[in-house]
Amino acid sequence: MKGQKANREVINQLSAPAMEPQKLGYGTGDGDGKEFHSVVAQIEKELGPDHPDTLTTISNLATELQAQGKYDQAEVMNRRALIGREKVRGEFHPETMTSVNNLASVLCVQGKYGEAEELDRRALAWREINLAPNHQDTLTSVNNLALALQGQGKYQEAKAMNQRALEGRREVLGPAHQDTLTSINNLATVLADQGIYSEAEAMHRFALAGRERQFGLEHLGTITSLNNLALVLEHQGKLDEAEVTSRRALASMRKTLPPNHPYIRAGIQHLISVLRRQGKFSEAEDISRHALEDRGMAIEPESFSKIHRPIHSPATISLMQAGHDEAEDFRNHEALDKGKAPEEPSHPNVPKCVHGMDMGVCCRRNRDEEMKLYRRAVADQEMNRGPNHPETLLSVHRLGLALNHQKMYHEAEETLQRALVGRERVLGPDNPETLRSACELGVALWGLNRREEAYKMFQRSLVGREASLGPDHPDTVHSLNQLGAALYSLKRYTEAEEMLQRALMGAMKTLGPDDPLTLQMLQNLATVLNNERRYGEAEVMYRNALAVTERSVGLDDLDALGIAHNLAAALFGLERYSEAEAMYRRVQAGREKVLGPNHLEVLRSVNELGTALHKLGKYEEAEKAFQRSLVGIEKALGPDHPVTLLSAHHLAMTLQNLGRYDEAVMIHQRTLASRENVLGSGHVDTLRSVHNLGEALLSQGSYKEAEKMFRRALDGQLEALGANHGETQQSGIRLDQARAGQRK
Repeated sequence: MKGQKANREVINQLSAPAMEPQKLGYGTGDGDGKEFHSVVAQIEKELGPDHPDTLTTISNLATELQAQGKYDQAEVMNRRALIGREKVRGEFHPETMTSVNNLASVLCVQGKYGEAEELDRRALAWREINLAPNHQDTLTSVNNLALALQGQGKYQEAKAMNQRALEGRREVLGPAHQDTLTSINNLATVLADQGIYSEAEAMHRFALAGRERQFGLEHLGTITSLNNLALVLEHQGKLDEAEVTSRRALASMRKTLPPNHPYIRAGIQHLISVLRRQGKFSEAEDISRHALEDRGMAIEPESFSKIHRPIHSPATISLMQAGHDEAEDFRNHEALDKGKAPEEPSHPNVPKCVHGMDMGVCCRRNRDEEMKLYRRAVADQEMNRGPNHPETLLSVHRLGLALNHQKMYHEAEETLQRALVGRERVLGPDNPETLRSACELGVALWGLNRREEAYKMFQRSLVGREASLGPDHPDTVHSLNQLGAALYSLKRYTEAEEMLQRALMGAMKTLGPDDPLTLQMLQNLATVLNNERRYGEAEVMYRNALAVTERSVGLDDLDALGIAHNLAAALFGLERYSEAEAMYRRVQAGREKVLGPNHLEVLRSVNELGTALHKLGKYEEAEKAFQRSLVGIEKALGPDHPVTLLSAHHLAMTLQNLGRYDEAVMIHQRTLASRENVLGSGHVDTLRSVHNLGEALLSQGSYKEAEKMFRRALDGQLEALGANHGETQQSGIRLDQARAGQRK
């Protein structure tokens, strides 16, 4: 009897008037729902499957399942309730409309935004006619439709709907009512999606204060406001406050929600994201491992989630990644005595591993473990939500992003193609999430040297983002930067400068001058100016970027050292060699401290320090620098690598200036033989080696041998470069000098 009494209490609870879940505040969701399922079976047996009380019980069970995060089960129950009510009550009965609303709610949570929108519009149309425009249920439908629109990237429509819901609730319920605060929260999330962060922050703070005052810290509405405020703070670079807010949200989630609730996963992801941006890599790794070991959650590194609709920061191609071949990236100039400035692409925005090191220099073990987390996250989502769920496709997208960071471009292409196709089908071709996958797929194609395909992907993402998000949205700005970097690599410098100018203006307006993305735009534009020999303009930009970066991350951060490296290149171009020397020394010391003495970036700094020393006439010091860089680079890349051969060339030119012609000739001969073998006899770099060997022979007084080299160089350059090219003309001048030397 006691058990029957308890069961009857549950029956009474579940057969009470139908409930509607609040879109951003479901409740704690304790229990596993088994007792409620048994109650449904008992009521069906007593009353029949289509009795109104049975259908009310099913509807309320769906609400409870949704509160527990069991969205697929909740969807099944809501569909069952809707079909039953349409059959028993009719299509336009208020209880039928409640089921329409509830099914739309759980579909939206699962990312099934298109179907949710249809149902929300159906519920709204009925309620506007039968209940009045400002009835609470009508405003609930307005609110829910806004969320479905937001999920599809229809931000302007979503904003209008949220504003309507907010105005109506303020008028009917008052400014402090929980539904009014929900509308404020939801409008703020749309503003954040549009990149209007300062206004979004103010609204989230207002909603948080109201919810905390009314409900305390452990209410899900308060938790939601904390989480979304933390996201907006992070977007604005307010990382310390974002960390504190994120920790508060996560602590409240853990007290309130079941251990594996989706909100806890979102909270952990965001805290990890903030810690990584602060450089607290070890702590971020510890949190990720704890989640995996104690909760079975595979938390993808470098990801963060807004409750209900996870988002991801965009991928980025720097001009280093979009630059020329490795030799050009490394090269300062072919002939040190020609006075050319370094062709210096911007230092890469290097992805960091869990220890704060370059992905390329971190231990393989940790990289492999991170990739396992990404792969496990995809597997978990596929098992729990299915292969085409938006959350699953988000994890697939993040896996592709990680593969791109590790330059595993073939697998990245396959993974991102899956994400793109899936998002096109589920979210639509112009959804912001779909465009993110298109943009990231462009990065993979770029890495595979399929430049035209990559360029089309970047163009697609830009056109789509300008249309759906507007010209100043951070994602649009990002696409402008990607396209500018691509144009730079394709040597379309005027177009690249125009695109990067637009990107920088948009970033300044939307994100502010100190945002990391703004700083990258600044560096990329400076790189284009440097390439066009507008060194003074480039210097100003590099100094601005360096000052902000040093203030944010310190003097020895790799990003700060990369900017300092590029500043040194601009100073070199301005022929301010003493300042360039000092800056290169600083970069070398900083990189050596972080990366060790034999890392390629350190050796690169040593090589370029040598070029400044050479220009200052400090040939003995320059020789030591070039000797060190050559030995290290040859060991790392091999004797025939283009970068090795460039380093050898620099050493040979310095030896010539020291009057050690025999040694210089030997090195030039070695470089020429390697380039002929690797590149062929007619390649422009091979012809440069021919010319440089002629220079050494000419300095040695071996005029006849020099004449042969200059004749060969001139013939090849006439064919490859044309008669008016500077290198062709220089070979002609040297040929005349070699002939004149023989007549003396």
